[in-house]
Amino acid sequence: MFWAERIAGEIVERYKGRKGTIVVRDEKTVSGRVHIGSMRGVAIHGAVAKILAEQKSRTYFALR
Repeated sequence: MFWAERIAGEIVERYKGRKGTIVVRDEKTVSGRVHIGSMRGVAIHGAVAKILAEQKSRTYFALR
């Protein structure tokens, strides 16, 4: 199983039965110079949001 599928499954299970939209977003913080590690959050949140969308979960993806 792909790690993002496992995380998406945990999210769906956790919020099962609740009304509303699941929001997946990556917030930028002031942490110094931009480096390759900054891409980690974008990649993780993007992969999980894509799987939730493919599973037709109530997902809203915002990248800020």
